[in-house]
Amino acid sequence: MQGVVHFVVDDEDQIRRLIHETLEQASYHITEARDGKEALQQYQLTLADLVIMDILMLDQDGLETTGTLRRAFPNVKVIAITGAVT
Repeated sequence: MQGVVHFVVDDEDQIRRLIHETLEQASYHITEARDGKEALQQYQLTLADLVIMDILMLDQDGLETTGTLRRAFPNVKVIAITGAVT
């Protein structure tokens, strides 16, 4: 998967690191952000092929961030994840 960039957004360091390492082992290039605000700033620099976004984050949640990304970049592909138990 040479040249394919995945963007991982999660406020939990362990989860973000696990996803990063798993994808890196599969030869993907990975960019990370700790929250929605950081993701919006960094996405413009990476224009990743796929964003893996946590839904529940402090400050700006994944749904709000995804909406903002889609308005600015209509072709963005997002996989939404959550570890929340209801």
